[in-house]
Amino acid sequence: MSQAKKKNTKMAWVALVDSVRCRLLCCTFTKAGTHHVQELGVLHHIWPMRERSALIAPDNLTINSPSLPLDHVTAQIREFTNKVFSWLNTECTERQVERLVIIAVPNMLDELRKPLDSSNGRFELRQGCLTQLSTSTLSVHPLIRSLTEDSGARKGPTASIKNDLPFES
Repeated sequence: MSQAKKKNTKMAWVALVDSVRCRLLCCTFTKAGTHHVQELGVLHHIWPMRERSALIAPDNLTINSPSLPLDHVTAQIREFTNKVFSWLNTECTERQVERLVIIAVPNMLDELRKPLDSSNGRFELRQGCLTQLSTSTLSVHPLIRSLTEDSGARKGPTASIKNDLPFES
């Protein structure tokens, strides 16, 4: 990307997380008013068959099963969360990302907060359910648009958790 084009583009790095996948996205907004979302990578979590049956909602939002001990499911979520942060740290370092907004479904928020507290200040956590949306749908989604239109979209590291946004569907 040329220097002139960089000056006219606002960029936000976003990770979308649910209980089975993490998507890394680069979102841009040009002065011409166009929004672009590019998916740069996906990390999948393959649940063992027993735990997979505990995903009672087809959208991977609800993890609850009376036949499966909650601590067993929580252990699987914790394992995936650790993989997510390891992968995101690697990706952010390689791509020289200063700020990454992680948008996660409610059942992942608590587990994501734990490693976030000990992170290097690069991550911001928000609640939302966007993992199953296409990049073209994401480019017009109000939450994604607000990240790229925000004048602070290219600011340096931050270590905050935002829970003030309503649950997005």
